[in-house]
Amino acid sequence: MLDHWLQPSAALEASSPQDFEEWQLGHICMAYREADSIPDLKSGGVAIIGLDATEADRVRSKLYQMARPAEDIRLIDLGNARRADSIVNAPIMQELLVAGITPLFVGREDERVLAQYYGYHHAEFLTNLVVVDDRLRFQARDVVDSKRYLDHIFDLTPVRLFHLAVLGYQTHYNDPAALEYLHQHHFEFYRLGAIKYDIDECEPVLRDADAVVFQLSALKASDAHAQEPIGSSGLSSEEACQLTRFAGMADKVSSFGVYGYYAERDPSAQCADTIAQMLWYFIEGFALRKYDFPVSTENLTQFIVRMDGQAPELTFWKSERSGRWWLELPYKLEENARHKYIPCTYKDYTLACDQQLPDRLVEAYKRFV
Repeated sequence: MLDHWLQPSAALEASSPQDFEEWQLGHICMAYREADSIPDLKSGGVAIIGLDATEADRVRSKLYQMARPAEDIRLIDLGNARRADSIVNAPIMQELLVAGITPLFVGREDERVLAQYYGYHHAEFLTNLVVVDDRLRFQARDVVDSKRYLDHIFDLTPVRLFHLAVLGYQTHYNDPAALEYLHQHHFEFYRLGAIKYDIDECEPVLRDADAVVFQLSALKASDAHAQEPIGSSGLSSEEACQLTRFAGMADKVSSFGVYGYYAERDPSAQCADTIAQMLWYFIEGFALRKYDFPVSTENLTQFIVRMDGQAPELTFWKSERSGRWWLELPYKLEENARHKYIPCTYKDYTLACDQQLPDRLVEAYKRFV
């Protein structure tokens, strides 16, 4: 069915795995070509998909020259969307979600995000969305004909957006009313400066995501000049790669997309190389997944913290495989049990032992009240 929405990449039609060295990603990538059918999707893995052909092919030309990060990584290239239309392309995400394939999207306009998110919505999947962006792309005030992609997500019914976290926003670009809206809905938002100060604090946020969206304008223009709008401040390419590696390692993350890349502004392909590096670090993280999300208590160590006063006791879990931590929320969530474990850090546990609870965990509690 995917061939209804996808077509082979013209850039890959002119090449074959033999054109690459054995150590390169291009050598092991199973590509959808005109002469072949869609590669087998039953064995899982990561799939490259272009929502805009020109931009995606520029990134491919860089990515497939890079080394494969693991011997057993399964990489598929499913080509490019036949039409650059978010609603039309939503079944791509929906079908891959059912198949257990993790797609990596490359798109141009930021509205391409909707193809990624609509797939979850149509699959009736209660979704945690993490957006890396310098701007909050929704209207907190009534403005005629000014909808942005988050407006469309917020307006969908029934509501299947369980949680939203925004990483790297810059206060001087955003309406204070938008920040207040996020606060009122117990969503998370982290300023650029906070991420630069301690990027490791983003790891549990990304570990809690189902879908991760990375707007290229979150990077400073000197590291990614083919973005829109252009900003002089932002994340460095190294920090962007660290965040995408966190996302790749997160067991729950089932899709990742980079948007806002305009190929005509990138004659040297430097920006394409930056995006290719970001995708490479996601793939490396994916290869390192521990699959220790607490669907059961096997291989987990329990830690109970008794709080002063009338506050309920807290139950923390530590993975014996990875050393990562979760906080178990004291609510019955039979239908959505996967949301009752909030990723956290050892630092969060030690703060709780000192009778302090970090803000992000307090807000997590409030989402269930």
